[in-house]
Amino acid sequence: MNIKKPVILLLVFFISASAIFSQQELTPVDDDVYFFLKRMQVEQVIPDYNSSLLPLSRKQVAGFLNQINNSNSISSEDRSILNGYLVDYSFELKRNPDAVSLANNGLTGLFDKNKNKYLYYSYDSLNSLFLNGNIGISERIGNGDSLGNRKISLFDLGLKIRGTLRNTLGYYLRISNGAKLSGDSNDVNFATYTDYKLWSSLKFRIDKSNFDSFEGYLRYSAPDDWISVWIGREQINQGFGYNDKMYYSSNTVPFDQINLSLNYDKLSYSFTFGSLKGDSLGRDIPNKIIASHRLNLNLFKTFKLGIFESVVSTQTAFSVTYLNPLSFLTSADLNSGDNTTRNNANLGFDFEYLPVKNLALQGTLLIDDLNLKTITKNDRSYNDNKFAFQLGVFWNNAFGLNKLAFITEYTRLDPFVYSHRSNKSTYTNWSLPLGHKVSPNSDEISLNLKYQIAKGFDMIIGYNHIRHGAGIIVDSATYRIVINYGGDINFGEGDSKNQFKNNFLQGYRINYNNFRIAVNYEPVKQIYLNLEAKYLLSDYIYISRKLKDFYFRGSLNITL
Repeated sequence: MNIKKPVILLLVFFISASAIFSQQELTPVDDDVYFFLKRMQVEQVIPDYNSSLLPLSRKQVAGFLNQINNSNSISSEDRSILNGYLVDYSFELKRNPDAVSLANNGLTGLFDKNKNKYLYYSYDSLNSLFLNGNIGISERIGNGDSLGNRKISLFDLGLKIRGTLRNTLGYYLRISNGAKLSGDSNDVNFATYTDYKLWSSLKFRIDKSNFDSFEGYLRYSAPDDWISVWIGREQINQGFGYNDKMYYSSNTVPFDQINLSLNYDKLSYSFTFGSLKGDSLGRDIPNKIIASHRLNLNLFKTFKLGIFESVVSTQTAFSVTYLNPLSFLTSADLNSGDNTTRNNANLGFDFEYLPVKNLALQGTLLIDDLNLKTITKNDRSYNDNKFAFQLGVFWNNAFGLNKLAFITEYTRLDPFVYSHRSNKSTYTNWSLPLGHKVSPNSDEISLNLKYQIAKGFDMIIGYNHIRHGAGIIVDSATYRIVINYGGDINFGEGDSKNQFKNNFLQGYRINYNNFRIAVNYEPVKQIYLNLEAKYLLSDYIYISRKLKDFYFRGSLNITL
């Protein structure tokens, strides 16, 4: 018997099988699959999953889904949700997109609940291309003491192309263009104030009519994922925070960056060098860069540790000093020869611990500035020290109800954290925080109940209480800063001029109580309905004034 042919066929099978996880495009950080993966990690189904360094590639996400699929310890309700994600990642799992396209099928598959939909797709054993169109419409309503009576309708069209070449080079481009359907200039201001994506559209803020945005990148990854590098514009998240993250969050728009990742055994490492949109009291800052390192150690199945550092600089548009991926950024900054008081260096440590099944605890420490000589002082010399910390709990299947997550966090930021003595180097992009949304000189208790009813159907009920110290006092004659209480992330100037110790919650006290309910529903595959309502209470204690506001946003998005 000639066995050469069967052996060759078997080898071809295994070679092609090795490519089933080959899609190198990134899964956006706002994809709901990450919440499902988090729940499965806390349930100890996928203990190696680490939520502190996102996004992951579609290949990596599919790998975790495959692990869950091979587990016998998940409930029937979770397996039903999993089956929906298995369809989403069917191409990565079995080289079959389980899809229909308008190019080949017309509109006949538009309402198919079990097929992915594309305008066009094409693939072979090494390459893939997927093209989607998007139609979106949204309605935003504001009412209250701060917002006034506001109502605006927006419409946008977009295209998204993604794929992988030679099983190693991923590519992605999303472009969108929108317009106002109804509303006046005050309504436009309201929309930009309540939506950071619109805030970052200068076109919309100026002409009050049209807006646009894009993300795009090229990403190379070695076949076994030990190294990957991408260049482009995409949202990143870093940190163990459950309700909000301290290091890189989604509280601003994506920035252009070079991102390098290394993985070996229980270690993972990420280097980021990016260009930020700078602003100093209304003045554009053309050269604002950020460099950061993050090292993750998966020490045990139930314990993970992370180390983070970053430097924001406006000295030059390109600095080899900060481009070195293997360095200690704080030391590099201090020895760069620059006037380092203009640069903003941060150092952070965080951990996550799973003491029992379905329960996770996380702790985060951010060191904005540190001077060991003055850390015990009780005078203005202490102001060289600025800290922020966060403690969080993630309880899966909370209160005995399967698929319900109870998430609570306490976050505290000292005065001037994230801001800097040079307003040019604040830890911001488009004047919006790269880290936690809470302003400096504040603390927050946040509570969220998130119920994943089914794949594509979840409900969130949230509450947060914030205490804040605000205020800047300027001499009316000289226009010089007399006092800055450190509560504005974009205005750190004046910290060094204060003649007193920067005590927590000093200044003009304000309390905020915010209530939120949101429903996200996908009645038909790739047709998304999102509803969100907020009730906001602001108590300006220092002037004995209370304000009430209501905010509603509803959107319908169709992806073809």
